[in-house]
Amino acid sequence: MGIFEVGGYWHGQGSIFFYSSSLSSVDLTNTSDASMSNPTLVTFGFMPTYEYAPAFLPSAGQTIHEFRQPGQSSEVQGPLVKVVLHNDGSWYGVFQDGDAALAQAYCGPSPDHLCMIAKGAGYIVPVAALQKYVVVRAKPIVQVDRIPGRDMLILSDYSNIAAYDERGMGWLAEGVSLDGISLSRITSEYIDGIAAGDDTSPAVPFRVDVSTGHVEGGFVGSLRQTHRT
Repeated sequence: MGIFEVGGYWHGQGSIFFYSSSLSSVDLTNTSDASMSNPTLVTFGFMPTYEYAPAFLPSAGQTIHEFRQPGQSSEVQGPLVKVVLHNDGSWYGVFQDGDAALAQAYCGPSPDHLCMIAKGAGYIVPVAALQKYVVVRAKPIVQVDRIPGRDMLILSDYSNIAAYDERGMGWLAEGVSLDGISLSRITSEYIDGIAAGDDTSPAVPFRVDVSTGHVEGGFVGSLRQTHRT
């Protein structure tokens, strides 16, 4: 069986790395298993081709893959992850944190994908093809859901909703809300929700077509749809 291990916190400073499960950083050689955090992998009904277990530190000489934000040149700071595939092979990775609250690992948008949210920053990784990972366009991500009956995840920030399947981003509905999105119903065909307003604009309902990303209602700014063959 495969093991998916989520560590506490990985902080790079030059050539010296620190591991921490709290606000303070501690030397790797002095970190005990008791200090590690173990977030649950949310599967959304998928049968992942990997599993998860409590975290362990990588052994000496183990390669750690870095998942960065676009244009990032600074050291990566965020959750440390180990993936061991059912069909053999394993890797460690560290994901750059965002600046929001949501920190969670999900299976999707297929059983072969890991969707990692690191303090609001989202990454979708084909677990057997790391180089094909994508950074989620919505940010900071505050909610992740699966479209029922489809291999598709939707990820929402305060104003936008992005849809991803195993090929990448399907569409990005921008400007759905001014300052907050509340989803009330998700079906295989549409998404219903309430778009928060501001001091001068009241909250309004909206509906998103799952296949196209077309939005009715809300505060629609623009739609970016990825056409793929």
